[in-house]
Amino acid sequence: MTIEGGAGARRTSWALAAMSLLVLVAAMVVRGTGPTDLWDQTQPKTVSYTTDVIVHGDWVLPIERGTMPATKPPLYNWIAAPFVRVAGFASEIAHKAPSLLALLASWAMIVALGQRLDRGPVRCLGWVAGLAFVSNYAIMKLGYLARPDMVLTACLVAAWIAGTSLIIDAGTGRESRLTRGRAAVLWLALAAAWLTKGPAALATIPALALEARLVGGSWSAFHRTGWVWGVPLSIAPFLAWLGGAWLIDPEHVRTVLIFNEVVGRVTGLGPEGNELGPIGWLRDFPNLWFYYLVRFAPWSVPSIIAMVVLVIERRRRRAGIVVERDDEQRRWMVAGMTYVLAIIALFTLSTGKRSDYIVSAYAPGTLLAAWWLLDVHPRIGRRLAWLAPAIAIGVIATIGGIAADDPPSPRPDLSSHMRSFIAASTEAIHDAPAPVEVWNAGASHVQAMLGLSEPDGRDGVEARIRAGETFWVLGALGDDAGGVLVRHARRWNPDVRVRRVVAVPPLGDLARTEWPDELGLYRVEPASIGAP
Repeated sequence: MTIEGGAGARRTSWALAAMSLLVLVAAMVVRGTGPTDLWDQTQPKTVSYTTDVIVHGDWVLPIERGTMPATKPPLYNWIAAPFVRVAGFASEIAHKAPSLLALLASWAMIVALGQRLDRGPVRCLGWVAGLAFVSNYAIMKLGYLARPDMVLTACLVAAWIAGTSLIIDAGTGRESRLTRGRAAVLWLALAAAWLTKGPAALATIPALALEARLVGGSWSAFHRTGWVWGVPLSIAPFLAWLGGAWLIDPEHVRTVLIFNEVVGRVTGLGPEGNELGPIGWLRDFPNLWFYYLVRFAPWSVPSIIAMVVLVIERRRRRAGIVVERDDEQRRWMVAGMTYVLAIIALFTLSTGKRSDYIVSAYAPGTLLAAWWLLDVHPRIGRRLAWLAPAIAIGVIATIGGIAADDPPSPRPDLSSHMRSFIAASTEAIHDAPAPVEVWNAGASHVQAMLGLSEPDGRDGVEARIRAGETFWVLGALGDDAGGVLVRHARRWNPDVRVRRVVAVPPLGDLARTEWPDELGLYRVEPASIGAP
C-alpha cells in the first residue's frame, strides 16, 4: 500500500484511520480478555478504595480494607464508583473503567491534534500517532490497570495540548481566538491531575514555560496561559481535599501523604523512595531516560530521530540555510520535543524513579515518531503506509502473548483461579444472603471484589458465633473443614456448624503481596439449621 494523490490518497487515509481504530480496539481486547492482574501493581489498594467509597461513603479519604487510609487523591475512585455500583463489585472492567476511558480520551486527543497538523495530500499524521500511542508496553499496561496513572496521563495530555496551542499562537495573529477557553482547559486539566496523583502535575508548568522560551520566542509567551490565575485555580481543589483529609486523619496526612508520598519520594529518604537518600539520585540517574527508550519502544526510536532532525534543522536555520517545512507543524514538533525532554529531566531530579512518571511524554513522542515517518522520511511512512500498522499489531500480539502466560504470577493458573473464586463466592453470598466477616484473608483484592470494606480480624467472627448468628467468613482458615475456624467456633459456641463452600487452590509463594497461601469462603450457622 502506497500513498498517492487523488482517490488513492483518500483510500489510504481511510485505511489508516481504520487500522488506527483496529489497533486501539485490539489493545483493549487483548488486555481485557487476558489473565487478570488485579493482585499486582498495588491495584488491591485502588479497588479497595472504590469499594469503601460505595460501602461506607468515604469520598474524601477512602480506607483500604477498613484499616489503611488512601495514599493518593481520590479522583480515580470517584470516577470508578458509578461503574462499580452499576456493574457490581465483582466486575473487573468496572473497577478499571477510569483507565479505559482515559486511554480512549488520550488516543482521541492525539489523533485530533495530529490530523489538524497534517498538511499533506493524505491527512494521516494523527491516525499513525494514535496507533503508536496504544501499541507500546507502558500504555498497554496502564490502559487497563486499576491505578491512577492513565487518568493522570489523560489530564496531562489535555493540559499539554491546551497550553502549547496558547504558546504557539502567541504573535501569530490568533491571540484572541478561544484563548480563555483553552486556558480554562489547561488549568482545569491540571486541577484534575492534582486530584489524581497530587504534585506529579507540577512538572507540566515548567515544561510549558520552557516551551514558551523555545517555541514562543520568549519567556513572556508563558503569560498567554493565564498562569497568574490558573496556578491557584489548579491547586485549590487539591488543597481543599487535603484539608478535608487533615480533618479526618491529620497524622496520616503528615506522615503518609506529605512525607512518604512527596518528600520521601523526592529525597529518597522515605519508604516510597529508593531508601538510599540523595546518593540514590546518582545511581538511578539514567533510569527514566532508559525507560523512555525501552517502555516506549519501538516508537521511541523514530521519536528520538525526529528530535535529532529538529536540532539539526534549527542549527541550519541559524546558519541561514532554508529548510522547507510547514511552520506551525514544525513549532508543534519542537514543543513536543521540549515537553518530552523536560518531563524526563524534571522527574530525574527525584530520587524515586518509576517508568509511570513519564508516560505523559509518550503523547508528543508519538506525534514526533509519526512526523518523522510521514514527513521527514516519507519513503518509509508514506510509501510503505502498511508498515506502522503492521508494527503496531506485532507489538500488541507480542505483549498479549507474553501476558497470556501470566509471567508475574507464581503459578500460571493464578488468574483463572482468582476469577473463579470471586465469581463463585459472589454467587454463593447472593443465593444465601448473610453478613460477611473477614479473617486472615491477606492484602488481596478479593475482599473489595466481594463488596467488603471491613477490618480483617477474628473479633467480629467471635461475636457472631457467640450470638448464634448465621454468616459467611472469608479467609485462610485451614483445611476443607476450616480447621482454625472450627476449633475456635466450638470453643465459643458448641452449637455451631462450619462448612467451606468455595475454595481456591493453594496460591503459591505470594509472600511479597501479603497473601495467605490458600483462601476459602465458609458458611457458619447454628448446628440446628440445615445446610442452605
